[in-house]
Formats: sequence, structure tokens, C-alpha cells
Amino acid sequence: MGAGFVRSIQSAVPSVAPGSAWAQRDIGPTLRRFFGAFYNGDVWAVYRRYRNIDVENCGWISYEELQEILFLPEFNLLFIFDAFSQQNALIDSRELLVMVCLFSSSKLSEKCGLFMTLFDNSHSGTCTAAEVANFATLALQVLGRCTGAPVRAKDIAAAMQEELSDVLPLYRDAVNRLGSEATFKEERIFGQDEVDEICSTFRLLYDELPIGQDPPPNCVAPPAPDWDQAAVETKDSRPATGTVRQLNRGLTEAELTHMALLGGMQSDDEDEDREKAVEILKEKSLIRKKEIEEKEAAKAAVEPARGWMIIHGADFVAISKDIARFRHLFAKCVAQALEVPSGVITIVDITPGSVVVEFLVHPSMRGGDRRTATQLLIALAEHLINGKSVLRRGHFSVYAASAELLVGETRRTAAT
Repeated sequence: MGAGFVRSIQSAVPSVAPGSAWAQRDIGPTLRRFFGAFYNGDVWAVYRRYRNIDVENCGWISYEELQEILFLPEFNLLFIFDAFSQQNALIDSRELLVMVCLFSSSKLSEKCGLFMTLFDNSHSGTCTAAEVANFATLALQVLGRCTGAPVRAKDIAAAMQEELSDVLPLYRDAVNRLGSEATFKEERIFGQDEVDEICSTFRLLYDELPIGQDPPPNCVAPPAPDWDQAAVETKDSRPATGTVRQLNRGLTEAELTHMALLGGMQSDDEDEDREKAVEILKEKSLIRKKEIEEKEAAKAAVEPARGWMIIHGADFVAISKDIARFRHLFAKCVAQALEVPSGVITIVDITPGSVVVEFLVHPSMRGGDRRTATQLLIALAEHLINGKSVLRRGHFSVYAASAELLVGETRRTAAT
């Protein structure tokens, strides 16, 4: 953005000099030691671990779950829990993940990539300005915890609404068409490129902060790449009860028997008892497997479909002069034709030949719309064929008249 967001950062972290609140409270320097050796792959491993544990997506983490998410010594975990837990009971999961990412040594654009994943409510790869404001606010609130400075969400939102039009012409155009409030809350304009453009306005200030510099020499080493999959037993890394649970692993028959016997199944005939225990737990295992399969089937129903629109009558050189405007026009007009939010359309790439738009369509799943991504692509193909359709008669008509739609995961295998 500009001066407003720079002021917000300076308000959250006025100084990191010796004697400042940052140095005296020691939360920031300590978190930097904990996660300064983490890079992008390590941060995403933490995210995957969290997703593996919070299967119900409740958004809150207990201390026991924190142990499973962060492979750190107990006194480090207690420090984090004390600093970020609500009423010493639970931690907001997004605040935890933002904190880990913020104090890692990932690049600024990589950090924003995770933030977008956490706050993109449409799961389309693009955010609204309001969602960008939300993750910017939470990031600054995490920094504010390190200095004791208050950070108000409405101040961040106000700064963004005031300055985004100056930074992004695409946003300014949307404001002129739709108004400030609707654009801020509803238009999914912000992909990685747009967020990187915003970051460029405060990068110099970010680079001066400890989180933007080289990690300190006394950082805690990150765990091995497979730490979130392997069962690890380390005396210094867990409480005395101490074995890290391995998740999503099928138990052996011997383990099933042992668990059942520990559960109190006893009889005079030990062999018969063991057989019963195995059968009972096998049955439970099958039920659990069926539940997982049903969840996977439900997930498959909302998977995106990939399309390739080849616009034979368009000049790629002319379009490339204002590629951002073309991207916005494509997503907006296709979404309007399909009667879905523009956020369900994700443009992957635009290449010459004549003009080839590779894009993803996500199921809307809103307002009773139960069409799958494939069904949406079929509907789009019908719009291209029908000369009286919204797509052929609207702002995209100059391109739609000569467009051909292919469907497939790769250009080579795509078919009409």
C-alpha cells in the first residue's frame, strides 16, 4: 500500500533497538530463535501437520495438539502457549500458523502465499481486499504481542481502502465500476502478483525488522523433512510421557489386540479373548476406513476442473500490453455467464497461439448451486456455441466469437 500501512507496521513495532519494548519483552527475539531456521518447506510442513490434526476444522488448538504440530522442546512450547493461548486454554490456529510463518526465514512473498491460503475463504487462489486486510491485521497483531502495541482491524482496513487504488490500477477500475465497499468485500482481485505489488510498498521497512533479516546464530534447528510423518521419541522434545503419535497409520493386528486388552476385555480363555478383540477392532477399523473413503469422495466432488480456452481471433501481443485487464475481464465475464462468483475462476497462465488461457473452475457450492466443476465447464462450452449467450453478447464477445474450449489436465491430453 503506502504510508498508511507503513505507519501501521511502525505502530506495532516502533523500534527493535536495545531498551525498546521489542527487546525488553523478549517475545519477538525468542520466537525468532525458535523459527528463524525454518524456511518455506518447514512452514508448510507445520501447516500440513495442523491440517492432519484439526480434521474437524474447529480453528482452535489445545496444548496437546500444539505438541503434535510443533516439534519443539517442552519449555519452548510452554513459552508459545503462555504467549498466545486464550485464557490459558486454547490457541487460535490461524494466529499460530501466522506466527510460525512470520518469524521464519521464508521470503516475504512466500509468507504471503501461506497467509493467502489461510484466509482465502473461496479456496480459489485469490483473495478479496477484506481478506488481505484480515491477514495483514493478524500478522500485525502477532507483532503487537511482541511489543504490547494495540492493533485495530478497522485501522488496517481503512488504510487499505484509502490506498489500494493508488497501488493497483485493476483495483481502481473495479472501484470505479462497482464502488469502494463492494470491491473491498467481494471482488477477488488479489493473487500472488497483486499481493507482491502491495508488499513492494513497505519492503524497505520489512527488511529492517528482525523477521526480514538473516536468522540469528542461536536458532533452534528445524526437524527433519519427514518429522510430520515419522513416529519420533526424543527425551528433550516431549513431556515425560513422551512418544509422538504417528497419525493416519494403520495399526498392526498385534497392536489392535493389545489396545483391546488394555481396554478391559478379559476372560478365562486368553486366546478366545484375543480373537474377539482383534475382530472388534478390525470392524472398527473398517468403519473408519469407510468414513475416510466417503470424505475423499466428497472432496473429489468439489475438486476443480482444468480448461483451456483457445482464442483464435485474438492478438497475443496486443493482449500482453495490458494482461492484468484481460485476466480480470476473462474471469469476470466467464463467472457472469456461469452465474457464479468470480473467485471460482482461477487463471493459471496466458500464452500465445493465438491466445491460450489455461484456467481452473471451482464448484461454487453457494446458494444451492450443486454443479460440479466439470458441469460448469460444459455450461461454458454451451455459452461459446450459442451466439445469443451472455458470453457471446457481453464485453468478452470480441474474444468469445472465435474461442474454442478444451478440457483436460494438460494441453496435450485436453479434448473438446
